[in-house]
Amino acid sequence: MRFYLMSSYLAGSVLMAQAAMGQTVTVQSGDSLYSIARTQLGDGTAWSELCAANSDLLRGDCNLLTPGMVLTLPGQTEPAPTPDPVMEPAPAQTATLDAVFDFSTLEEEIFTAPDGFNVDQQIPGGPALLSGNADQATPSGAPGISLVIPTELEQAVSGQEVVVEILARLSTPGEIAMAYSTNEVGNSRWQRFELGTNYERLEMRYDVSEMVNGNNDYLGFLPDPMNTGQVLDISFIGISVAE
Repeated sequence: MRFYLMSSYLAGSVLMAQAAMGQTVTVQSGDSLYSIARTQLGDGTAWSELCAANSDLLRGDCNLLTPGMVLTLPGQTEPAPTPDPVMEPAPAQTATLDAVFDFSTLEEEIFTAPDGFNVDQQIPGGPALLSGNADQATPSGAPGISLVIPTELEQAVSGQEVVVEILARLSTPGEIAMAYSTNEVGNSRWQRFELGTNYERLEMRYDVSEMVNGNNDYLGFLPDPMNTGQVLDISFIGISVAE
């Protein structure tokens, strides 16, 4: 798992301005769309824009990233004249806490699958394939395939809005469900999303109540709520505090 404590201020704005000039970057061993977006664009969550800008090269598969690829950073195709930058004092530094599960580099299993569910995770470098169905999935987000939120992020999202982003696709077009659970002070209930056979970015938001004792937060998945036999292919999960 890659876990980042990030600070965003003036440097991020400079990198975004550079990206707007149509620059390119060569993929190195160990790189991921998230790490490239974080380094080159100043914001790791811009990986979806980076993927979209290189959809032809990646053949619509945001998980298809190999060393030596030359990616175009999102922005104008030709450099545009820009005035000399005006340097202003950087605002007070603020920290943004993100949990990033990038399956192109992940080297450990992160999911727990109860009876009736299955997780096939290719380690390292492959996506996670989630399947199975619970006949009696409760509104509280159980049972389902789950992962534990890192403790630092659990504390950070207490009393805040949490943002969950995934990059995923289904073996056949259908629906999936996700839920965020605090395990002690409430949950988002199952939220359903339509998904096709090409990788798509899905986003879920939830206002988290303030923790009491901190008994672990979880992110839950129902990969096949209609019991059609479909398989959920996940290549990226990002969890952060809404700004």
